[in-house]
Amino acid sequence: MKLNLLFTLLTASFIFSAVVSKAQADPKLLGKWQVLTKSENEKDGPIVIESKNKIYTAGQKTYEFSDKSVVISETGDEVKTKAVTYSNNSITIGDNKYTYSIDGKKLTLTEVETKTKKGKSIIETEEYVLERVQ
Repeated sequence: MKLNLLFTLLTASFIFSAVVSKAQADPKLLGKWQVLTKSENEKDGPIVIESKNKIYTAGQKTYEFSDKSVVISETGDEVKTKAVTYSNNSITIGDNKYTYSIDGKKLTLTEVETKTKKGKSIIETEEYVLERVQ
């Protein structure tokens, strides 16, 4: 009986701590950031088969991170609010999982996916560079 109770309490404690730690945002991410650039690359091994780069003007596109959501605003587009989850230098925005790094006032979000196209394994990389606004 005591062993079952102890096991139940330990399991509940572990589950609660896992949920709480996953839900906590990195305080350095919170606030408003403006997008400076977006890069998209497709590689077949070391060979780049497609590359696109976009440079944004000041304030053209912004991300405002809070504990549970991000508000994405872009000139001429509808404002979008998406759910976010945080975990060890990664952030999931909607269905997209990014790793992130912060260097001073710069934030880099990187998403890497491996897909099969025409029988080949292709690595797709999407990278945003943002600058803190607030």
